[in-house]
Amino acid sequence: KIGVVLRDVREALLQGNEVRATEEGLVIEASSGNKLIGNEVSGGEFGLLLISSQGNELKGNKFAGQTAVRLQESHGNSFLRNELSGPERGLVLDRSGGNLFKETELLRGSERPLVVLGEAVEDWLQEIDTTNRIGGRPIYYLLGEEGLELTPAQRPGHVTLIRCKDITVVGLTLQGGGISLIESEGVVLRNNRLSGTEVGLLLWGTKSSLLEGNVISAREVGIYLRDSLGEILSRNSVSGSELGILISGGGGHILEGNEVSETQRGIVLEGSDGNRLEGNIIHGSEEYGLLLEGASGNSVFRNELLGNWVGIFLQGAKANSIVENRAGEGQYGIYLAGSSGNEISGNDLSGNARAGLGGSLAGNKVGENRS
Repeated sequence: KIGVVLRDVREALLQGNEVRATEEGLVIEASSGNKLIGNEVSGGEFGLLLISSQGNELKGNKFAGQTAVRLQESHGNSFLRNELSGPERGLVLDRSGGNLFKETELLRGSERPLVVLGEAVEDWLQEIDTTNRIGGRPIYYLLGEEGLELTPAQRPGHVTLIRCKDITVVGLTLQGGGISLIESEGVVLRNNRLSGTEVGLLLWGTKSSLLEGNVISAREVGIYLRDSLGEILSRNSVSGSELGILISGGGGHILEGNEVSETQRGIVLEGSDGNRLEGNIIHGSEEYGLLLEGASGNSVFRNELLGNWVGIFLQGAKANSIVENRAGEGQYGIYLAGSSGNEISGNDLSGNARAGLGGSLAGNKVGENRS
């Protein structure tokens, strides 16, 4: 079932082999200093699985599988002129920072051509230049760049910006890949269309960026802000995701005029404080249109939340202002659990099946609302 396994091997040479397997074509584990040159490897699950291995050189190989190549906790490996073909995933870098890629060709037809996973910024630090391509389109995996503009003229196949400043990304259409910003500042993402990916836009540890007019359909999260500060989200459209917009940690963001539809949860503020949400439209969420969980000091003003199971749900939330919103055509307009010090007034909560305002209201300032 597995073609070839190298486990705890040092300085071996594999050259000119053809490997066919029903599971993993080639597994390299806890091995270093090996050279793989001119091999053709295919597996049912993975073409190449590289686990806890360092300092290996892979040159001129062809890897094919549902996932062509996956690195797990592997660092300092170099890939030169390899061809990757995977209908599900082309290249997965899982907690595997510090690898070098040159002239890698990720063939067309992959649902997720390039996937980076990790819980630390260091997991994202790779040397991937524009000689690497997805379906003939260059990969823009930029580190420490400033003042650039990416447009359809450059034909980007992938965009990741790490520790970049004042970059503009405008008018791109990316299928099977989102746009990721890691510890970047002052980035403008405008009028991009993203689909077929787990996360449409990821901003991690960023600040002072503008996301405007983007159209996103992602499987898991449309827009994900993690530990970021002072971003502006304006007139973006997110649909068909499990979670439309997730803001975790950080705060001071402005969300205005965005539309989130047909999600499981529309917009979630998770431990994020001091945000302003105004004029957003959220409809068709299976659970919550807007969830404030452990979030404080947020202003929710004149938003429209229709056809959600619960329009606005406050859970462990304090000192938020929920004023002049329309939350109807669901089960509850506004629902509170373990929340205190919130102002709730001037909202139109009519047309809900169970109640306009529900849950535990004690300790909150509840003014006049229409039910």
